[in-house]
This record gives sequence, structure tokens and C-alpha cells, in this order.
Amino acid sequence: MSSDIAMLKIYSRQRLAEAVIQLSDDLIVSNDLNVALMSLKKELSEEEVHFLNRAFEIAVDAVLNNEVPVGCVFVFEGQEVAFGRNDVNRTKNPTYHAEMVALKMMKQWCMDNGHDLEEIMRRTTLYVTLEPCIMCASALYHLRLKKILYGAANERFGGLVSVGSKEKYGAEHFIEIIPNLSVDRAVKLLKEFYEKQNPFCPEGKRKVKKPKKSGNNNDNSDDAIVLNV
Repeated sequence: MSSDIAMLKIYSRQRLAEAVIQLSDDLIVSNDLNVALMSLKKELSEEEVHFLNRAFEIAVDAVLNNEVPVGCVFVFEGQEVAFGRNDVNRTKNPTYHAEMVALKMMKQWCMDNGHDLEEIMRRTTLYVTLEPCIMCASALYHLRLKKILYGAANERFGGLVSVGSKEKYGAEHFIEIIPNLSVDRAVKLLKEFYEKQNPFCPEGKRKVKKPKKSGNNNDNSDDAIVLNV
């Protein structure tokens, strides 16, 4: 198997999210997406702000359903035609990332309306809270998506620019990419998910707290959260 094909290995969204958190520990965060977007008002239209907010609303729904908080929407000619959130835990299907769930809905929308999927994708924009992984990015390139706006990058596994690229996928198509539009809010949601117990996580990998050392009144540090791996 060539190295390029090996790059298409499916990484769990949990690993993607953990990498974002690790790389963002020194960020001074603001929890208001609209405030974060104000600094980009010369680049983003009111419509773009609206649909990025919509993607984050879907990501919040993922947290409420014990899924890693990634949400996305496909927008065709100003209309939301498909959306998705991570659904890996419920389905026990590692390919059910937000983008793949939304692509399934997008395909159905095209069938119902007599459209060719690839032709529609050439005029469609994806708004997503986290940079798509290699699997999802490869699919988006080969479907010839027009444009992607995402909230936060992932330097270890991001499939658009962080690790993957159209050259690695053998794609000639160019996707307009607008990255890192709301890193603060994306990281906050990821931390919220990992700070609570995940009922779908194998017992050996669940979070545990280190007990405090007895008799040490000078130790004011918080209990450390660790993963049993």
C-alpha cells in the first residue's frame, strides 16, 4: 500500500478533538462566536456568519447526545440543503463523522430534486466547526466542493491543510478554504465533551482522577484528569 493511500486511514474524531485541545492550551478564549467573528467582518458576510453559527448549534446538539462536538451544514445558493453532526457513538460506525452524515443527506436531497451531486457540489459551501479529517477531506475534494469555512484547525490530523492536501489525494480540483474562524468556541466545546464521562468509551479508557496526596496542605493544584490507555 502506498504512503498516499495509507494517509486515508480513518482516524477517530476523538483523536482529532484531543489534538486540537492539546494544541490550544495557551489560547485566551472568548466564548462568544459573534465577538470572534466581528474581527473578520471584512471577510465574512452576514450569511456566512449565520451558517457558521448554525454549524456550532449542531455541534452543541452532538454534545447533548454524547457525541464529539462537530457540526456542519452544506449551503447551496444561500439555502441550507444538508447538515450533520458526529454520530459515531450511537451507530458504532467510525465513518459517521459530521461531514459524512451531511453528505448522505446531500445525496438524498439531490436525488429528490433531480440534481447531479457533483454539479451541485461545485456550487456548494460547507461550514464546519472542526477541520475535516483525511477521510472527509478526500471525499470533499473528489466531489469537487466549491468552498469550506471551518472553526478550528487540527495540526496533527486535519485533512485540508494541516496534514492532507489536494496533491496527496490526487485531486486537481481547487477548494477555497477559509480556516480558523472560531478556534476559541470549537476548543471550548471539545473540552466540555472530554470533561464529562463518555458512556460509550471503553471502561479501560475512561477518565479518572488522581487522588490527592494526604497530609500535603500546601498542594493547591486541581485534581489531574488522565486517560487510562
